[in-house]
Amino acid sequence: MDDTQIGMVVNYYWPSKSQEGYQIITSTTQLALLFLRENPVVGNVVLVDGSPEADGLMKEKCEKLDVRYLHTGRRLTLAEGYNVGWRSLSEQYVGLMQNDILPHPRETLNLLLEWIKRPDVGCVFPYLTDPANYVQHIEIPVRSMRTCEPANMQLNLNIFKRSLLEKVGGVDEGYMTSFYDPILVIKIRRLGYRAVLVGGAKAIHVDQLTKKLGGSSLTFDRWNMDVEKWRKEYSRYSTSDIYLECMRYSTWPLATTFSASILWRICYAFPFAKIRFRLWRYMMWMEPYLTKYPARYGMKRDPFSRFSKENGA
Repeated sequence: MDDTQIGMVVNYYWPSKSQEGYQIITSTTQLALLFLRENPVVGNVVLVDGSPEADGLMKEKCEKLDVRYLHTGRRLTLAEGYNVGWRSLSEQYVGLMQNDILPHPRETLNLLLEWIKRPDVGCVFPYLTDPANYVQHIEIPVRSMRTCEPANMQLNLNIFKRSLLEKVGGVDEGYMTSFYDPILVIKIRRLGYRAVLVGGAKAIHVDQLTKKLGGSSLTFDRWNMDVEKWRKEYSRYSTSDIYLECMRYSTWPLATTFSASILWRICYAFPFAKIRFRLWRYMMWMEPYLTKYPARYGMKRDPFSRFSKENGA
């Protein structure tokens, strides 16, 4: 398998309540595909349409850009779409990307490819400009652009070793709207690999088009089902603040260093909501310093020991 290129999967939903909304989705998606095609480190690109019906117009645009358009004939969740896509590729490194992400045409993917080749790294992802995505948000005041191992990640733009995806079985399809992100982090660490937020790599998240305009599977009823399932199957990593948890923000059970774990726990346990939120934002700024890559040398405790065992839910 080629180790000089990344095979890219782009997850796509097109239904919208208005023609204007549809045009925004397709235009943004086409620009994202063009960015990928302009980068020599990108190999095959497949657009997986998770909508109930195929989009003939997008299929034509994909053909012009030398992108494979894939529709399975049914509605797909995000996890299902990603899995269908990466299993259709052959590259040694696989990228999973939402259609509303715009990576820098050169710098971001090149840097991510450089990092994913490290033997101890299983997944890499960039900082994002979207203010709704606090996990990777670069606009939090004085937020560092350090390479680090944060407590969590989101499946917006992530590069994996293909062999790792094969070992963990891909993205967990048992969850429809949330929680497949932290589950993937847990599985990666159980195998002894790191999930790394790469300093200097950044991308634009275009206002969550998939959720706001596209036919995303995100609904309140399905979210409640995911919450119940997560608390049952991964009780060891669950916290009392399920809202922050379901939004896949950083949480103390997933922190990679002892100091970060303690400070996250304080943030979540503080009794006054306004102060708790301020502490939480402060921790978002601090975490890259506390979990910088490589992990602190000389630690007697294995920072990944908690992930090496089944959680016994």
